[in-house]
Amino acid sequence: MLYFGVTFARLFNVSTGLILDFYNKEHRPKSSGLAMANHLTANDIMTIYSDCEEIGYTATGQSHGGFIYPLEAFGGKLTPTLWLDRACNKDRASFQKQVLDYASQPSTYPVLIFPEGFCSNNQTVLQFRKGLFGGDVPIYPLALKQLTRFGDSFWLEDTYLPYLLRCMISWALVIEITYLPEMRREENEASEVFAKRVQNAISSFLERPSSPYDGGKSSHTSHPKQFIYSATPCQFDPPQTTCRSSSLCRKVEKSDQSTFRISD
Repeated sequence: MLYFGVTFARLFNVSTGLILDFYNKEHRPKSSGLAMANHLTANDIMTIYSDCEEIGYTATGQSHGGFIYPLEAFGGKLTPTLWLDRACNKDRASFQKQVLDYASQPSTYPVLIFPEGFCSNNQTVLQFRKGLFGGDVPIYPLALKQLTRFGDSFWLEDTYLPYLLRCMISWALVIEITYLPEMRREENEASEVFAKRVQNAISSFLERPSSPYDGGKSSHTSHPKQFIYSATPCQFDPPQTTCRSSSLCRKVEKSDQSTFRISD
């Protein structure tokens, strides 16, 4: 299914006028682990997946509603996916443990993670959440940088469909992706220290400041290209009463426990 997944990603990218340049392909992930990238656009999974050759990625993140849901569902037919349903997310530690357990299995695709948790405008690298940096698995950093001369891929719209249409009618969206050398947590290194070290590796390569704050604490400025949303536009309000069904997600009503689903 790797061929179909890559083909789908490339066709999607072409439809948005995306021009991609990949660098340092010798550092491209070749085995299981966690692929960590700064979060630039709503379409980052498609962007990164289009360069797969020997192995693909396991897509993960928070499940969405609206127009994004069918894209997630179709993507789950082409590559393994792990989605956290925000309708029942009181305890994310269990989901994080499942991701680390999955990433430690030698036969799985590397899990693609955006540890900022927010789409940024590429002017800074937001704080990396430490939850997935405590395991003994390799980290494959990826640095994403956009060139805004012909179009801006940052999500400014309130919903996804107007954003997608704007991308499609832009002159072009130009993004550079660089694979950085594999990183591992040192002995007795705290997860937050390791998370900061990976964040600094990506921000240093991009020559962007490394923020000590997450997107919820980043401040606004007067120019739209120079702020990070305090409430990320990469989120929708899912139904509050049910989780979408799967082998690991049961229907609940106002559940007080985190529920997630895995598709492979």
